[in-house]
Amino acid sequence: ERHPRKTKSRRAEVREETDLIKAIEAVTFSKSDMIDSSHEVTVFRKPGRGFVVKGLKTPPEGQERTLRGYRVAEKLLGGLVADFVILRDITINLDGRERSYASVIVQKEMRPLGEVLLQLGKTGNVAKAGSLLKEKARLDREVLRRGAYTDEIFFRQYGVTEKDEVVLIDLGHVVDDPHKVTPGIFDPAYLPDAPIGLKHRLNKRGYS
Repeated sequence: ERHPRKTKSRRAEVREETDLIKAIEAVTFSKSDMIDSSHEVTVFRKPGRGFVVKGLKTPPEGQERTLRGYRVAEKLLGGLVADFVILRDITINLDGRERSYASVIVQKEMRPLGEVLLQLGKTGNVAKAGSLLKEKARLDREVLRRGAYTDEIFFRQYGVTEKDEVVLIDLGHVVDDPHKVTPGIFDPAYLPDAPIGLKHRLNKRGYS
């Protein structure tokens, strides 16, 4: 079982946040650094920086829904998610032009599970791929055990740490009332002990 890390003092948190804001605002991102852009979030990743920046778009209700998911994860899923911090009023430099965001999520950069599995498939390392899939299945069950749930269980929502642990990286859909979102969620059909290959799907939600 993975456990939450010890909390830091508020003074240490403020100092780290200030340094992080300076680091982000000193970076000039290019359009090639925009790795994802949905109707709710734009994700920036500058190679070698060690973090990704998720700028939350308007409208406000969309921002609040996303932030609520991250707050639930912060409260319930310590040790199961990529480290992150929520910052306010950040300016992103995109090709020399400033973009202002009322809220951004700065998250530790992870290797996306889907990309890792694809590379393992190319090299024929089936055993390692199977191990990561079992790790993902264990993670999904532990998330439920802690009273949380996300209906976004595709490979792209997960990352792989340096220790080959699988963690959640997209937390905007995390809720603390699994039964309300999906009645009968504890049915084994949703979360089997182990996934059945890369193409296995769970009630049309899926591992792929």
